Amino acid sequence: IVKQSDVLLIATSLGKVPEVAEKIGEILRKNRMEGKVIFDIASLKKEVMKAYKKYPEGVKIASVHPLFGPGVKELRGQKALIMQVKDRREDVVIVKKLLEETGLIIEEIEPEMHDRVMQYVILLPHIVGLLFAKTISGVNIKDLKKYAGTSFKFLNTYAMFVVGEKPDFLVDLLANRDGLEVCKELEENLKDLRNKLEDSSLFLELVNELKGLIDTREIDEAREKFYNITAKMKF
Repeated sequence: IVKQSDVLLIATSLGKVPEVAEKIGEILRKNRMEGKVIFDIASLKKEVMKAYKKYPEGVKIASVHPLFGPGVKELRGQKALIMQVKDRREDVVIVKKLLEETGLIIEEIEPEMHDRVMQYVILLPHIVGLLFAKTISGVNIKDLKKYAGTSFKFLNTYAMFVVGEKPDFLVDLLANRDGLEVCKELEENLKDLRNKLEDSSLFLELVNELKGLIDTREIDEAREKFYNITAKMKF
């Protein structure tokens, strides 16, 4: 496949992406190949970036992260992030242009910043979903559903979605340094919250502090969106 293709997209499970990138690099070096365009769509970039450092200069490489799921029917108008491999500026320009021709909106980001941001926008929500599922797993779910309100039904729906993900995907996504860092930060904040719950004045101070970080209009919009979403959901 490597020899016959002009453009190669590495789209396999997260844990296998670095290994596949390494093997492709070996083939490229062994056969002294040039002129090919290669990129991956892995959710985390640290390990695959190490593999790309060994690629021949005659091959154009970059790392991409689509900000949409497999259910999307059309690429036009969808967003994706692109990352430059160190000292290979021309490569990212070429890959970016290729992707923009499909109608994608491409934004550049540093690999380190990307992985840090993904800890909050992908890993944290998945960990929270699993934590919610684990917390209610010892309770009779029929009773919970019978008396549940909108908030529980919404969170439970999301938790079921997370638990329903492929096990290998969850292992690759969370059972690593990034997942542990998110858990550590979550544990510290949970401990702080628990301590403040023992003193209502400290808890109120925390609530007001968090509210102060968000514009009142955003809070109103979030409330409206929440009820609009849940009104359309069938629990």
